[in-house]
Amino acid sequence: EAAAADDSVKAVVLTGAGSYYCAGVDLSSTLKPMWPKQLREMIYTQNKLVFDTFLNFPKPLCVAVNGPAIGASVTTATLADGVVAAEAATFSTPFSR
Repeated sequence: EAAAADDSVKAVVLTGAGSYYCAGVDLSSTLKPMWPKQLREMIYTQNKLVFDTFLNFPKPLCVAVNGPAIGASVTTATLADGVVAAEAATFSTPFSR
């Protein structure tokens, strides 16, 4: 939000720290026992917020994939305005298996 509102920011490039671009979503801190319908709604709402941020960002938003991208980070990368991938980059969507 800060970058979107700052007129001195002309574009945003997201990249990972260390050898991974992103290891995906860690649901362990947010999951608690609940009905499947509630779980689905929670995941849908959280994912929509992230995806809408990429889709509605008012400036160019690019990702520089420096290593493995896993899960939702692969999805969000496809929503960016541009993707640059290092030779070490890999893309994995374990949820689609």
